[in-house]
Amino acid sequence: MPPDWWPPFVPAPSSTSDFPGCQAYLIGHDRADPDTVYVVEIWADEGAAAAALEADQERGSASNVGKAR
Repeated sequence: MPPDWWPPFVPAPSSTSDFPGCQAYLIGHDRADPDTVYVVEIWADEGAAAAALEADQERGSASNVGKAR
């Protein structure tokens, strides 16, 4: 993912990690390939992950994911 696409993702950890059930939300880049970004989410259970995704869709944040694909 080119660095100019990163800004929509950068604020996500602060808002998502405060979401109930979020145990970790990490974003990293591949040093060998600067166009590659890794996002790792760990949720307490499927219900917490589903609630966060629904909240993202309501905020329009989930649309950022499609841009990365």
